[in-house]
Amino acid sequence: MWRGCSGFDRPTPLFSLVESGAKGCESQLHLREARERWRVTRLRQDSQKRASEDKPTILVIDDDESLLNSLRRTLKKRSCTVLEAAEGRQGFTVLKTQTADLILLDIFMPGKEGLETLTELRRFYPKIKIIAMSGGGAKGHMDVLKVAQLMGAARTLTKPFIREELIEAVEQLLARNQSS
Repeated sequence: MWRGCSGFDRPTPLFSLVESGAKGCESQLHLREARERWRVTRLRQDSQKRASEDKPTILVIDDDESLLNSLRRTLKKRSCTVLEAAEGRQGFTVLKTQTADLILLDIFMPGKEGLETLTELRRFYPKIKIIAMSGGGAKGHMDVLKVAQLMGAARTLTKPFIREELIEAVEQLLARNQSS
């Protein structure tokens, strides 16, 4: 059976030993053990934090649930953290609490639609790269994806797009983020 020092029957946290004024060789040993346990725990936490920081975070703003699921699976396979919003207002709510390295933005959505959202994203989050997506093509006489690029989208994707197009665009923009 383990026998504690200075009358302790079990290992004691570092602060308890210090508060109690524990003395002697056994107490010194417990202090060292407690410090080592704290250091190891801290190293584990730091490495987990670094691992999550190394993963790029992508916010997907789209009202199409099946596309959201497909994008989530594809991006998670590429070791990305995926945040989701069904329309522009929800996207801004997410960005208030979490940061994103890249945003995939649908143009035609209910609520706050894509071009309006894009304008505000450029104003409030100018450093975040944006990929505009649309299957709607031309709205009246204007090509919305060309307009989105003029408004600040770094890339555009015409729906339906293939997985390789998405991956190429995402990797290209994330590489630009790392170099800047």
